[in-house]
Amino acid sequence: MEQYLIYGRDALLLMLVALLAFVLYKRLVKFLSKDNVGTAQYASIDENGLQELGGEVICSFTLPESMHVKAEIVNGDTVVEVCNTEFGSGQHTVRSNHGLQAGRYTFRMLTNNQKLERFFRVS
Repeated sequence: MEQYLIYGRDALLLMLVALLAFVLYKRLVKFLSKDNVGTAQYASIDENGLQELGGEVICSFTLPESMHVKAEIVNGDTVVEVCNTEFGSGQHTVRSNHGLQAGRYTFRMLTNNQKLERFFRVS
């Protein structure tokens, strides 16, 4: 019986070491790739680019090139489409006035090669 406890302890210790090595590897890869990703091809939601004013949601974003953008507001199973169209390169603003109830929402923006999500509150 004591031998099985020793085997179990050794197996748990081995799994713990493997898990620690995996986590450290993932962090190292993330650290080494920091600032090495070419952001020129990705859209970005501007600083303070997501605002809620009296039930109207305003989002400002920048596109590096012309691309299709689908933006939506999500709350649980409810999805409100804000836009689903082609935009040129540069800065753009979309608005949604759907009379949102108080609560926590997700603004989701989908482009050709990425998905951006930002959380906001309606009070």
